[in-house]
Amino acid sequence: MKKLYFFGLMLLLSISSCDSNKEELQALLKLNNGDHKLLYVANYRVDCVGEGNFQCLQVKEQEDAAWQNFYGPIKGFDYEEGYEYLIEVSVREIENPPADGSSLIYSLVKIWKKE
Repeated sequence: MKKLYFFGLMLLLSISSCDSNKEELQALLKLNNGDHKLLYVANYRVDCVGEGNFQCLQVKEQEDAAWQNFYGPIKGFDYEEGYEYLIEVSVREIENPPADGSSLIYSLVKIWKKE
């Protein structure tokens, strides 16, 4: 519960410094329901290895966290290199995931920031 409160407070503080209106802020704070997440996406990709060599997005869930490789696609998200994003995604579990793949499907809900 403390983590949830801290996350909400940090999100409120980081968003209040932006030019977001009140409705957008309220919508962002509702993301703590488990099936939606906010992801920061870096302005570059990195080489990574999965089912062969390819380029991974760099993502993090908190602004001050370290970047992590994101191996799968985000449905509906047309990433442009050179831009940093703050996006809202829905996360859904796959009932029978492939043995060599993710058990989660990420889909774009909204782009909150693109710089």
